[in-house]
Amino acid sequence: MFNKVLLIGRAYQVETRYTDEGLAILTMRLATWDSPQVQYHRIVYFDPTGERAYKYSEILNDSKFNGYLLIEGQLRYRIYTAKDGTKRRITEVVAKTIKILSPREKEEKVEQIEREKEKIRETEQMKETRETKEAKETKETKETAKTLITEDIIEEELIELNDTDIPF
Repeated sequence: MFNKVLLIGRAYQVETRYTDEGLAILTMRLATWDSPQVQYHRIVYFDPTGERAYKYSEILNDSKFNGYLLIEGQLRYRIYTAKDGTKRRITEVVAKTIKILSPREKEEKVEQIEREKEKIRETEQMKETRETKEAKETKETKETAKTLITEDIIEEELIELNDTDIPF
């Protein structure tokens, strides 16, 4: 199976926390938009040393930062128990790579992603075309076989008739 997520957007609510074992966990909301709709995605980044998480947290929480992020990771669903005892289901992207993009890099990356999406669409269209062609050929083969069988039956019936079998 294939589980890959690529998102480009702006980060909000950036937090870094540490587990008892010292693992840094950077969480954020990433805003993406497909005009006029804005979507918010929960992003989780695990950093064993904590250095990157701290760096990203400092940069992203700076009020002067106005850049975009490229997040590459995997989609994950999990269920947890809230403080009030209710079970909740959450969808999040577990980031493998976080890259801060300049405006030019952002445009280049968006174009690259669009080209990749177009290749995937073309591949799917070629597959559908091939499947349609195969289905059509299968149907034609069945019709041809049916016609041949029908002709064979008619020929056999004609051969079995003799002149003496005709009453006039």
